[in-house]
Amino acid sequence: MKIQSRFLDGIPTFFIVDLEDFERQFQIKRDQTTDSIWNADHLENRLEVFEESEGGISYRLKCICQEDSAHNLDPYCPRNIPSEPKEESSGSDSESETEEDGRVRREKEKKKKMRQNREEAIKAIMELVGLSNVKEHVEKLLVKAKTMARQGIDIKDERYGTVLIGNSGTGKTTFAKQYAKLLHSMGVIGSEQVKHTTGIYLADGGISRIKGYIEDLVESNGGVLFIDDAHYLLNDEHNGIRVLDYLLGEVDSRRGKAVFIFAGKEKEMMDVLGHGDKNLSSLLPYHIRFKDYTDEELREILWYSMKKKFDGKAEVEGGKEGLYMRIATRRLGRTRGSTLFANARSVNNLLSQILDRQAARLSNTRAERITAAAQDAKLPDSPSNSEGKESVNEVQDAKSSEDKDVVAGNIPAESHRENTWGFVGTRTTEELTPTKLEEQIPATEVSNSLSATAEEETKSDDNLDSKTEAENKNDDDTLSEVDSAEEEDYKFTKEDIIGPNPSAAVLESPAWQKMQRLTGLESVKDSILGLLELVKTNYDRELEEKVPLKVSLNRLFLGPPGTGKTLVAKLYGQLLAEIGILSKGDVIMKNPSDLIGRYIGDSENNTRAALRSAMGNVLVIDEAYMMYSGGDTGNESDSFRQGIMDTLVGEIQSEPGEDRCVLLLGYDDAMSEMLQNSNPGLNRRFPMSDAFWFQNFTLPELECILKSKLEDHVLEATEPAIKVAMDVLEKASSRVNFGNGGEVENLITKAKINYQKRVSSMPVPDRPKTWIFAPQDFDPEFDRGKSATNNLKELFKDVIGCEDIISKLEQYQRISQVMKLKGLDPKDFIPTNFVFKGPPGTGKTTTARKIAQVYYDMGHLADPSVIECSASDLVGKYVGQSAPKTAKVFERALGRVLFIDEAYRLISSPDSCSFNSEVVSELVDLLTKPKYHGKLIVILAGYTAEMNTLLSTNPGLASRFPEEIHFPSLGPDHCLEILKRNLGKNGVSCPVLGRPSLSVCKNLMRKMRFLGETKGWGNARDVETLGKNLIREAFGKVKDVEDDLICTAEMVGNAMDNMLKERRARGVVLQREREERVVDVGCEDY
Repeated sequence: MKIQSRFLDGIPTFFIVDLEDFERQFQIKRDQTTDSIWNADHLENRLEVFEESEGGISYRLKCICQEDSAHNLDPYCPRNIPSEPKEESSGSDSESETEEDGRVRREKEKKKKMRQNREEAIKAIMELVGLSNVKEHVEKLLVKAKTMARQGIDIKDERYGTVLIGNSGTGKTTFAKQYAKLLHSMGVIGSEQVKHTTGIYLADGGISRIKGYIEDLVESNGGVLFIDDAHYLLNDEHNGIRVLDYLLGEVDSRRGKAVFIFAGKEKEMMDVLGHGDKNLSSLLPYHIRFKDYTDEELREILWYSMKKKFDGKAEVEGGKEGLYMRIATRRLGRTRGSTLFANARSVNNLLSQILDRQAARLSNTRAERITAAAQDAKLPDSPSNSEGKESVNEVQDAKSSEDKDVVAGNIPAESHRENTWGFVGTRTTEELTPTKLEEQIPATEVSNSLSATAEEETKSDDNLDSKTEAENKNDDDTLSEVDSAEEEDYKFTKEDIIGPNPSAAVLESPAWQKMQRLTGLESVKDSILGLLELVKTNYDRELEEKVPLKVSLNRLFLGPPGTGKTLVAKLYGQLLAEIGILSKGDVIMKNPSDLIGRYIGDSENNTRAALRSAMGNVLVIDEAYMMYSGGDTGNESDSFRQGIMDTLVGEIQSEPGEDRCVLLLGYDDAMSEMLQNSNPGLNRRFPMSDAFWFQNFTLPELECILKSKLEDHVLEATEPAIKVAMDVLEKASSRVNFGNGGEVENLITKAKINYQKRVSSMPVPDRPKTWIFAPQDFDPEFDRGKSATNNLKELFKDVIGCEDIISKLEQYQRISQVMKLKGLDPKDFIPTNFVFKGPPGTGKTTTARKIAQVYYDMGHLADPSVIECSASDLVGKYVGQSAPKTAKVFERALGRVLFIDEAYRLISSPDSCSFNSEVVSELVDLLTKPKYHGKLIVILAGYTAEMNTLLSTNPGLASRFPEEIHFPSLGPDHCLEILKRNLGKNGVSCPVLGRPSLSVCKNLMRKMRFLGETKGWGNARDVETLGKNLIREAFGKVKDVEDDLICTAEMVGNAMDNMLKERRARGVVLQREREERVVDVGCEDY
């Protein structure tokens, strides 16, 4: 009688039951030889199976005797089977019996091999950390296989296609290999081979590639086709859907020969399973979910990895269940659920960081030990041979010592080599071989005894075989100075496991020290220090096993250009790496143009790629406001830019332990607009409240930067030159988008050019050899302030009737000069807001242009230009549009003069009440902001009565424009003077206009007075029109090119009469009625 072994083959070793349970379940009669189907050595996974021999006695298949003498005492021991006598028979019968025996033997060996494979596969799966549902699936599969075996059903007729669903690093690939081995041992497939591929690779190769895979698998006796990232088969760009449809047909047709396993993340795999009419989910009936590892399981994996890497020699401070191992794995667990968490892969990355920290610690320890030992045991400095010989002998004695470490002495002075020998002894960090001694000590210093020793060693080396020489050569190529490991090499301290204490690390951080030496940026330094305090608090909370406070490394860097945002970003990344927050600390620079794609979806892919490359590093997106186009183009639905922001929101979690830092750099206003109007999640991940604010540098800070850059360029400047340079920077600082540090660099570049021009004009012998900047190198017109009064008079020499204005501006110049001499800032005492009142053509716009030059000469403006606009340039088309338009005009006028002509049009009316009042309110608000206050000249111009009405409607506006300049209508004498100048500029002379005592001139003056009293008289503007008419007439009467261009009094009088008639024809009436009529006076020709 034989107990069927195929029945027992399906029982794994971990199912150990008593015989009573076994008999009751399977209805098997107990054999009298044992009380359990598992014998005493079941702990060694041995099955006890009985097989009836020819003599009628049942023997065990395996001996379980404890001693050799016990074989005879056990009647069922296979050692007691009598040997079969060799019978002589015919050759054919003998051969037939031998073949049958061989077949039986091979069948037994095959079953035994498959049983061993099954047990190995089951053991490997059961030893996997976690994955309880995976193990449960295997147990159910085994039970099903045994049941089908009893029922006589062919196990190959079932579907075994499987879908492995889980995140990265959960063991899907590892399980697939053991699963294939298990399926083969169960007889589902013909071999345990696994062909591993990916969805994107199959999609790229098309049907021909997947067809080749399947045919190769079937031809090689079957196996498992494992398709990782199967969701890429849904990508129709690479024929992925065609490949997937082909697979749907092959899954069922290859049943019993090939098993298909699809793997991927849950969200993506759900789309794959729902594809097609055949329903892939039914073709692959087994869906196994691989859950993310818990913190305890992560700790188990980390501990196993460390023990495996160091062959069980690793020693961790606190042990496997200690505080530091718990902290390390908890940090990993906090990123669970994000794209940064990769389960076992994250553990591998953590182990790599631990090894890096340990290596750095051991290297520093050894270096300190070697340095201290070398200082304690220095050799004499004498270069004699005897002293060199003694030094070498000491080294050799130290090398032969087994228990005592001896420090190698210094090399002779003549060698000029650095001592890097280290300790010498049984457990030394560097062994001094003769070759290395020759490298450290010159040949002339070596004694004869040493040479003899070297010769003996050379002869000994000649006897070594080639294998030893290859090993020695390999050792020389790979850090041969470390020839033996120390106990310390296998120990892992608290700092190795969880990183250094941030408080101590920051004090030793080169990045932090460099950051402290940066000029200015006090608010940024305080913000970073506050962040470091939170990091330190979390470190302490982790040691107390408390939940750490939520601290995000991702930050906004906001501020004007040239304030050091990029430089601080690099130092910030290095600092985070040096205190153990980031694993690498490199800085990856990007701008939105690097992320925006050409096609739909490219922006998202580019952004994901940038984020992946930033793992352990700092990703800096400069000019990040360019990701939002709504403010500039009005196209708020730019899908390409929006895709970048949406991907950032989806990929960035801002959780503690996130080994990545993302910084968005840009101007504060533009960044604020982007955060308010784009994806709301972006504002949560980059809150404005946590931003690092970079302010414009102050003048003392700019001076410090200037001197520092001059020193970097190996340049010099005199003290007066530095003062002039600071004046230039002070003027430039009022401009919009002042470049700060970049402006200083530009100023030095201009100074170099001016210096070259100045020096090149000197004789060669007189040219200086060193570069020393003079004041004129920074500003060729640096002394313009000394002649400001003369410049003012020269500036207004062509303006008629401006004596009062000149007097007031001269007063401002004197105040500015005296206050600067006394070290005071005159900007707060010299008005910057004016109201120009007067009729048209009285010189308001011309005066505004000249005031720009005056204030520029005083050093109050960065540019002597004028930004001219009218009320219509400030008023918007819709409610809420006027204020932004006004703000943009003000921003463009920073450092200049803003001249708003016809400002009275801002008076509120029933039709434009809300729009105009919005502009006026914005004007009042902007003039009080630090950004604009005192940094530009604002002039409101208009007619006297209307301007009075405007100022009375808003008291706040009137208080901000305390200075008024009145421009009265021009008198007849001023008008005739202007007419004379206009004619003279064009080469036309009018002698009568220069003789006011003549009656003809008086008559012209009366006509001019009469024109001036008409309604809407344009003063100089209408006089200019009158002059153009006379110039055309004068040129029209010239018969010869050489003739003089003369305008007679008659021509002037007629022109005035014609202008008066035109004005009357247009309905223009006199401002007052006159009883007297104009009497034509005869004119003489001159």
